[in-house]
Amino acid sequence: AMVMRCRMRTPVAAVALVLLPAAQGRLHIHSGPPGVAGLDVSIGVFAFSPQGFDVSGQLVLLKGGDLDFGARANPTCPPAYRYPKRVQGRLVVFEPEASLAPCSIESIARGAGLAGAKAFIHIIESFAEMSTSAGLFTLMWEAGDLRQITSPPSVDASEMRMIQVVRALDAGFAVTGRLQASRSDWDRMRESPAWVFWRVLVCLHSLLVVELGVFYLVGRARENGWRPPLTFATSCLSLEVLAAALRFALTAVDPYYSEGVLELGQSARFQTANQNLTSGASVLFLIFFAQAAQSAGVASPRLQHPVYRWGFVSLSVFVIVVDVSTAVAVTQGTSWRLFILRFTLAGAFLPLVVVILALSTLRKVQRGLSHLPAPLVARLAGLVRQAVVA
Repeated sequence: AMVMRCRMRTPVAAVALVLLPAAQGRLHIHSGPPGVAGLDVSIGVFAFSPQGFDVSGQLVLLKGGDLDFGARANPTCPPAYRYPKRVQGRLVVFEPEASLAPCSIESIARGAGLAGAKAFIHIIESFAEMSTSAGLFTLMWEAGDLRQITSPPSVDASEMRMIQVVRALDAGFAVTGRLQASRSDWDRMRESPAWVFWRVLVCLHSLLVVELGVFYLVGRARENGWRPPLTFATSCLSLEVLAAALRFALTAVDPYYSEGVLELGQSARFQTANQNLTSGASVLFLIFFAQAAQSAGVASPRLQHPVYRWGFVSLSVFVIVVDVSTAVAVTQGTSWRLFILRFTLAGAFLPLVVVILALSTLRKVQRGLSHLPAPLVARLAGLVRQAVVA
């Protein structure tokens, strides 16, 4: 129970951005349709890109037919640009969802340079819709990348204002702009004391969970003749220990692509495993809690019924399987939209189901304990919320 009360889900790194001043845009739109001309779009310079630049020109949006990746089973990277005259001397805007790209961002940027582009501007629209500051992806890399190119200047512009620019280009409007190198909010966040403090806090917390969990499991195994008892409680605790160990490793080495140590596939697998283990532990803990309430004669939650219990377990397994499969698909360049599916299922849908069932079970237990003093019941309820919802 002590380990369960110590549980803490890793917060989204973007929260740290509220501690920093807003970045001024470094892609300035000189001309375009009303609502687009005059826009300042924030950017983040890719780590593989030249870091000092100031270029101006006409923007051009790349679509699926503009890039030739060769055979899908054995793609050619960097890809060839079918219509190089459209790219020469232009600021190329590339949006992966417009073309299912089997090559890395760096490789596509190199291809733009070979075709004569002045600059390469990358945007993931599904992320841009939720962000006011670009630059999250600047340190990401994939297997086979050179991790350094001489041209063209390459930036990430995945933020809300860039969507208006993409819409104007897609509608056929002529848009010109000036692209200047600058540090993004994400760069400043990664160098800030708040980011260092967050990483240290999560690492210390994860080590504490691992220590308490291992001591408890070893103690139970020792009491049982060094044969660990296979119960919902020990299974839940084992998953928590594994999740905490992975969380420590990821936070210490390369959290949220902030150090450029892990390639995209490795980072995605680390994060997926951590999310899945934590979600699985939450499911097992809730079932364990329902069983404890039933055994104590306090309440008979729905989760005690075999149909509900195994239906809930099957749902969680389904979400985990989808999460793992889409993580693999994302690292293979299938579609960035799968990121949204992953985060919706593993980060929102399953936790929401767990919370709803937990609150329903908790209300039944509270009714069964209504004869106890109110402060004691409130204290017990608080501990359960920390263990299941936190």
